[in-house]
Amino acid sequence: MLTAIFWLQVLSAPSVLMLVMINPISLPLVTVLNGTLSTAYVAGKRALATPLLSKNSFLLLVGCFGFLLIHSVLVPTKDGGPIYVGKALVLCLCAYFSIVQWSLLEQRQQSMLRHWFFGGLFFAAFYFFLKIYFDHWDQKLFMSLTGIVKRLGAEYGNRPAVVLAVWIWPILLYCRLTLFKKSKVAFSVVTASLLVLVAYAIFQTKSETAQAAIVISGVCFVLASLNLTWTRRFLGSGIILVLLTFPLLTHQIYEKYGHEAEFLPFSSKHRLVIWSYTSELVQAKPFSGRGLRAAHSGELIDLDTDGNAKRIQLTEDRYVPRLIAHHPHNMALQIWLEFGLFGVAFAVALIALFFRFLGTLAASIQRFALSSVAAFTVSCLVGYGLWQTWLLGVAFWALLAFTMLNAHENSRQDE
Repeated sequence: MLTAIFWLQVLSAPSVLMLVMINPISLPLVTVLNGTLSTAYVAGKRALATPLLSKNSFLLLVGCFGFLLIHSVLVPTKDGGPIYVGKALVLCLCAYFSIVQWSLLEQRQQSMLRHWFFGGLFFAAFYFFLKIYFDHWDQKLFMSLTGIVKRLGAEYGNRPAVVLAVWIWPILLYCRLTLFKKSKVAFSVVTASLLVLVAYAIFQTKSETAQAAIVISGVCFVLASLNLTWTRRFLGSGIILVLLTFPLLTHQIYEKYGHEAEFLPFSSKHRLVIWSYTSELVQAKPFSGRGLRAAHSGELIDLDTDGNAKRIQLTEDRYVPRLIAHHPHNMALQIWLEFGLFGVAFAVALIALFFRFLGTLAASIQRFALSSVAAFTVSCLVGYGLWQTWLLGVAFWALLAFTMLNAHENSRQDE
């Protein structure tokens, strides 16, 4: 029974993201499945692992969910409410139990699962690499076999490219600790080769978000190799500073330079419009926000005196409306928009807590983890929204990967 639980846990983790590209609902379902299996395992062992969270950390997380619950009642929206908060709590508990279970396993079991997990992780990353490098061959094959015509939009290359930018770092770390632990030269060659291949594939897509993510995460890796402590502090404080100042900063930039930024790609100029409008909405309700998942409602549209959506001319033949379509392409702005200053305060505390956790990782783990965090942060700040389950799943599986490798590194140093 326990062996069956192990296999289901490991094999479902990386491969599910292939399904997420088609239907995002599969990710929460598999996460709940994993959490249920983890809970069953803990109950079967009749023992609890050493808690991952300190008392203060636990109280902070309880406070965050309490805030979400109260806020969803006081500032109701159509798509968000107490039930949605409950769903988020279940997913977090499932993720927590999946990580807790790892510390209960024997070293032999950990070794077996670690190899299978990273084999699946590499397989999924390789699939995404082929997908974007060969221009969505899987969708084209599907259409040729079924006759079903589906437009190949940019999102089919954007999401896999972001996954690669985040996942390349735990994969490289696994290679360093298992395959090339005795040869730094071989590892350096493999690292450079894989990064060049991944970067080349990402730059074949239209995903400027993934392109920025792989470049900035690479810079972070170099800086962390030179000075780990200061890189971690700079990254953590930088994220907090951006979160605190982004509404005012983006609006001022757009007002001053928005009409002169002809050198920017269309998508970047469009983001300036979205961010500027979101900043105006934030400044209208800076304390309470507009409610959980308010950005997802599609009702936040700037209307003129005739009731029509205001449109901004970005190029000679392209106009864009001032609206938020599902998310403002920036998690910092979305936190301000939906939860106001009180929600931002909780977010700052959570970020500080997370970077404190990063500081407890082995030094050989941290520079890879920081690079992965940098790639994820860029994706959050210029590309995607707060409630996109596929992106949160990418972050969770990366966190689980680094947790596995940190345990492996600590056990190796204790020998």
